Amino acid sequence: PDGRARRLVGVHVDISARMQQADQARLAAVTDSLTGLHNRSALLKRLGMAIARRADNPARHFALLFIDLDRFKQVNDTLGHGVGDEVLRTVAARLRAELRPADDLAQPDAEVTAARLGGDEFVVALDGLRSPGDAAAVAERLLGALAQPCRLRGRKVAISASIGVVTSEWGHNDPGALMRDADIAMYEAKRSGRARWVRFEPWMQDAVLQRS
Repeated sequence: PDGRARRLVGVHVDISARMQQADQARLAAVTDSLTGLHNRSALLKRLGMAIARRADNPARHFALLFIDLDRFKQVNDTLGHGVGDEVLRTVAARLRAELRPADDLAQPDAEVTAARLGGDEFVVALDGLRSPGDAAAVAERLLGALAQPCRLRGRKVAISASIGVVTSEWGHNDPGALMRDADIAMYEAKRSGRARWVRFEPWMQDAVLQRS
């Protein structure tokens, strides 16, 4: 109004960088840092969703595969934790490669979740199975893939896995109980000789209680 020139000074804030940082933080909260798979928190959320979908639609089935590497401690003890970490990353890559929803799942909104719980424990959640029995085909395929030796740092490292399978037919309504029973079945697979899969049966819970 007084005719004098004025200079406006503005501050440019790069909100895109902040948004990127926020996205990275959200991803880190649900991701296992070593393998890039989902972590326990993300897995439990997916299991809760699978249980809810099953409650709404009894024709929809899901399964949980609890995977534990056999004698993995020997790998760490003899070859070092660096090689052990490479084995775990190799296992994660094989799980990604072998989990093909279109092969085994029929529902259009089917979901497959692979997670690492920690150590050498992995879990695969299959939501949208045609029938509970379809989990067996996936377990067999994963056993075959994981039994292939790893070639790391000029060495051939032999590995195998034991898998416990629990399916929606047992009427689980709690992710924690589902994980517990899959874990019980996995230990039964180890007791039975390792390098195999075992489907959870209620008697296994009683056996665990009797041994404790």
